[in-house]
Amino acid sequence: MIRKLLQDAGFEEIESFSETKPCRSGSAREFATGLVRGNPVATEATERGVDPENLIDAIAKRIAERFGDAPTESTMRAIVWQAMKF
Repeated sequence: MIRKLLQDAGFEEIESFSETKPCRSGSAREFATGLVRGNPVATEATERGVDPENLIDAIAKRIAERFGDAPTESTMRAIVWQAMKF
């Protein structure tokens, strides 16, 4: 879908790759805050009537159960798209 959107917008030489990096936060809550506030999730939650703080609390609880409360260590993956427009 992303490739098609880029092609339709006139981009060429479209490539994608993923990067996995270690991620460490001081606490499960800090990690959860980054997940929610660091992208459009908080806005989407608010638009759907969900308080982002409640979402952060729920995610922090699950992270702490699985990875421990402090510090929290895991990995994060980003999918990177590169395209040229001539």
